[in-house]
Amino acid sequence: MAGFLRLRRSVVIRLSCLSLALFAVLPHVGFARDLAGEDPADSSSHRPAHSYTLDEVVISAARIPSTILRSPAVVSLISRQDIERAGARQLADILMTGPGVFVKDYGGPAGLKTISQRGLGTEHTLILVNGMPVTSMQNGLVDLGIIPAGELERVELVRGGQSASFGANAVAGAVNLITRSRDPESVSAQFSAGSFGTREVSAGAGGGDDDGSWRVGGGIQHSDGDYPYMFVNGPATYHLTRANAGYDARRGSADLEVAPSSTLRLRTTGLYLESERGVPAIITSPFSASSAGQRDQQGILQLGLTQTATSQTWWECKLQGVYTYQRYADPGIVVNGVAVNNNFRSLEGRGEAELHTEIPSIGRMTVGCDGVRADGEGNTLTVSPLRIEAGVFLLAEHTFAVTGDSTLLVSVHPAIRYDHVRDIADAVSPQLGLQILLATGEDPLAGTLVRLHGMIGRNFRTPTFNELYYAGGGGIGNPGLSPEYATTVDAGAGISAHALGIQQIDATFFGANMTDRIVWVSAGAGSVTPKNLRRVVSTGVEISYSWMLPAAGTTLSGSYSRVRSEKRSADYPGDPTINTMLPYVPGELFSCSAAWGTDLVWGPVSRCDISASVLRVGYRFTTEDNTSFLPSYTILHAGCALELRYGGMRSVLRADVRNLLNTSYEVMMGYPMTGRSYEFSVAVAY
Repeated sequence: MAGFLRLRRSVVIRLSCLSLALFAVLPHVGFARDLAGEDPADSSSHRPAHSYTLDEVVISAARIPSTILRSPAVVSLISRQDIERAGARQLADILMTGPGVFVKDYGGPAGLKTISQRGLGTEHTLILVNGMPVTSMQNGLVDLGIIPAGELERVELVRGGQSASFGANAVAGAVNLITRSRDPESVSAQFSAGSFGTREVSAGAGGGDDDGSWRVGGGIQHSDGDYPYMFVNGPATYHLTRANAGYDARRGSADLEVAPSSTLRLRTTGLYLESERGVPAIITSPFSASSAGQRDQQGILQLGLTQTATSQTWWECKLQGVYTYQRYADPGIVVNGVAVNNNFRSLEGRGEAELHTEIPSIGRMTVGCDGVRADGEGNTLTVSPLRIEAGVFLLAEHTFAVTGDSTLLVSVHPAIRYDHVRDIADAVSPQLGLQILLATGEDPLAGTLVRLHGMIGRNFRTPTFNELYYAGGGGIGNPGLSPEYATTVDAGAGISAHALGIQQIDATFFGANMTDRIVWVSAGAGSVTPKNLRRVVSTGVEISYSWMLPAAGTTLSGSYSRVRSEKRSADYPGDPTINTMLPYVPGELFSCSAAWGTDLVWGPVSRCDISASVLRVGYRFTTEDNTSFLPSYTILHAGCALELRYGGMRSVLRADVRNLLNTSYEVMMGYPMTGRSYEFSVAVAY
């Protein structure tokens, strides 16, 4: 927790390419059948399919099974192919170019990396693994820097409040990580090396078919983290080297999926992540130094069972256990004569049950319940916390054709959920979604498609264990905290056209009105404590564009978001910070990515892929009174991969250049980022 407070004090002083998937799937989807549900036997959303094409991907981050076209929320998908073409090494690399997504990066390989969506906090985006929440109840976050991209099959980014589906903590949206269940090859291995002593070795093996499959994998990562940076102090500029920014990580995973019968499917997944890293100093002078270190361990075990009753009805049951351990030690910080050595351990058990059905002429419906028991212990908590939550939910979808030829379809998506959080509060989360689809031309699949979509809902977030019970140096928890509540709204329109390939543009307006925002305020004697004080209003717009020319193997995408997140209430009489922007919320985000790939017949070389991306982040205020800010920055990444085949073996040689322009910048005050860096990798599969 001391590390958390240090980060808090520092605050005080390509997914855009995923939009390609939205309408690129149209040539393969039965438009009226998929939306109106006229052919349930042919819709993947009516069966738990093991193998799928892009258009058949069921969004796991939606309680009611849905494809992109059927969802009233704004959804982006990152496929395994997208991850590999971008050369992503960790989840932070995958998410940083998502529309409306800001990755708060505390510098270098060892730095904490968290997500911020739509101008809200890290704790307001729920992180899921295979559709089940894993966001820490200790501090309300997941470190995006310790989740390796190599373990992910795809990533789903759902924007907008999702409390009607998942309960607490999905105020800004949800990110769902789908782990890899099989490899196309039986055995694979990869080695990579790059700047600042970075290297990684990973391997995997698997096999099977639609009746059953298995996969095991693992890897180790290391980085010295000794990158150069500049520190400007008035007229003087110092060229320094980052210290105590090293990083070591290990991971292991296993997945088994079997189908004992044609109607029953069982999947079990295990994932273990472990890391040890230095916690570098906040740079306030040329002599800033730190010897702090942090160790993280997380184990996730999941079991899922799906039973098909009829072609219109099936049920599923999921169980999950999550073990988390964190230790933060800093010999340089002494409290009451003792150096900081904080640790926290938690164990969470979760269960979910859902029934999905389709009623002819009425629509689809999902009803279910879930429950979680989480307990923890740590040497900076006043108690060993125990949290028990239970929720029931009902979601529905009714789609009807306004015209006889089904070229104009309207979908209504009502949802409601009730949650009981022991010793905290009860919450009711209603939500209503609306979608209108209009297809023009004799063939809807070859013409223009117009999509209007919107959602409104009530959402909430529960206080973390740290906010309730922290009792370490510099902070005092508040057991009397209430949940945060927010009303969220989305309204948007999109157009897809088959012209010089497939082109699509979408614009979405969003807003969130939050009350009882939890804020850490002074408690006297150099301490802080959390209180329910603020009303925060966040509004903005997200615009995305994509173009795909399949015959040429070319894709181009871009996104732009503009947000204003303001404090609308006083923390004390005469508070001068009313109507000011919240710290570390970029007013503007822009990203653009391009990829080109072609098959080759040149000796053993069978394919070449080239990719590039640009990210621009607007200025961020660093103080609540908006008198200080960090300047905007632009970074450019580029990569090239060659695929070689010989016999039954495939290998990929890849080179990446990150921060190609060698931009000197900080995402968060006092945490310099790496300059230009290089990475080379070799992957072999058989």
